[in-house]
Amino acid sequence: MQRTRALALALPLTAYVFLWCVSLSWAESLPDPLATQWGSEGVIGTTSVTAFYSTFLAAAVIPAAIGVLASTTAVLNARRLCTGLAVSLSLTVGGLLTAVTAAQRNLADARFATLNPALALGISALGIGAGMAVGFLADRRPPAQTEDPRTSYERRWQSQEI
Repeated sequence: MQRTRALALALPLTAYVFLWCVSLSWAESLPDPLATQWGSEGVIGTTSVTAFYSTFLAAAVIPAAIGVLASTTAVLNARRLCTGLAVSLSLTVGGLLTAVTAAQRNLADARFATLNPALALGISALGIGAGMAVGFLADRRPPAQTEDPRTSYERRWQSQEI
């Protein structure tokens, strides 16, 4: 249970805050406003740098809430699922938001920003894969030793427990 709490709370928040700090270190080299939406014609939506980082930080609440749920629930499979989901969300969302800022470093105008779809898919796949791996490994217990009922009955009968 302790390992699940550490995985469910510390790992996602540490990863997310690290990605936020990396992205924030680039703030001076980013255009204002930032490109945040792309379409077939290129950039179709922008937002201010301040609003972007506020949203980036506020999005940490979702993995944190799922991590708290994972560390407090008594159902083993729910703990594993929530732990994996918290890790997956923090890495995927944090990674994508960091990629958005990385794509716009040293640009004078956000209209010229491009985001490689293969990079976005790769970050998503990495986050989902890491979440699945952590969810699988969280709270791992060895399978229960099952005993053949016939031999159990014979053993108890021989020891006069019946």
